[in-house]
Amino acid sequence: MSEFLLTPSARLSHEIEVKKSRFLTLVARVSTPAEAREVVNERKAAMPDARHHCAAFVVSAGDAQPVSHSSDDGEPSGTAGRPMLDVLAGSRLVDVVAVVTRYFGGTLLGTGGLVRAYSDSVRECLEGAPVVVRDRVPAWSAALPPADAGRYLSELAGIGASVEPEYEAGGVRVVVAHPDADAHSDADVHSDADVHSIMRLVTLVGLPGAGKSTIGRQLARRRGLPFFDSDAVIEERTGCPVRHFFEREGEPAFRDLEEQVIDELTRRETPFVLATGGGAVLREANRQRMRERGTVLYLRAQPEQLFKRLRRDTRRPLLQAPDPLAVLRALHEARAPLYQQVADFTIDSHNAGSALVVSRVLMQLDLAKLQS
Repeated sequence: MSEFLLTPSARLSHEIEVKKSRFLTLVARVSTPAEAREVVNERKAAMPDARHHCAAFVVSAGDAQPVSHSSDDGEPSGTAGRPMLDVLAGSRLVDVVAVVTRYFGGTLLGTGGLVRAYSDSVRECLEGAPVVVRDRVPAWSAALPPADAGRYLSELAGIGASVEPEYEAGGVRVVVAHPDADAHSDADVHSDADVHSIMRLVTLVGLPGAGKSTIGRQLARRRGLPFFDSDAVIEERTGCPVRHFFEREGEPAFRDLEEQVIDELTRRETPFVLATGGGAVLREANRQRMRERGTVLYLRAQPEQLFKRLRRDTRRPLLQAPDPLAVLRALHEARAPLYQQVADFTIDSHNAGSALVVSRVLMQLDLAKLQS
């Protein structure tokens, strides 16, 4: 059975504003319910003047159902913690906690408004989350006689089994796990051998809001691959949102760091899926590395459609303008030729659900493999 988790060091932050109320989200990886509650308490201690610290977590329990919990922390029952938990459940992540801190802006949002605000806060925070896959497979133990232990251990390793030997006075006791003993129940998740035969590095490019993070994360899950978002990696390194770094250091400094991160990520030897920032294609070095080191997919969307998706987004520095639609049109005119230049395939992401877009991407990748 496969489980999806944030990378061990991941701590994601996000902020939205709805009718002057600020919703500050923290999503982090944890290993126990106690750790999840500790994250919530740390958040409360860090922001004691906030009115609400709503939370939800999902923690793996081995072969049993995951342990989950949610808290509305003073918001009307069912308007905060439960919607947050539903988003976590829909993401299929485990060992994860989400805390949304609300600073009241003076306007009541109503039941529907609260549900949307808390759901959107967690959902948007998870966009671009670096995800890894953990496989749980059956294991069995056996005692091997000393004379035959070496041969058996060699044969088990040769068939791909995971072997943990414990050397005892009377021989060797081994705990053996083999992926083939319990094939993945999700038909969309492939073995490592299948992954290497179908995909290498897949890089997604496109305008802000085109769905690179959402599609990339789902694509990685469908293929059982790690997922990285270059902006999320930058935020982890700088300790602040991209928007704040952009404002403090300027665009040239951001592009320098972005180029460094993309270079490092695309050098990885194992397959994975990478979502890039909308302006990553502006640097020729980035375009060259994307093309030379993997397959590039351009998620194409029209500015008008993107504006509908991003009209409340406060994270993207280039869209914090009096007329964000005009900005999107200008970005599309300037960058579309670069996206088309670097892309191996172009997929229209507007007017289609994410599941359909992912299916189109997989079909293109599989066809490319057959033709190679």
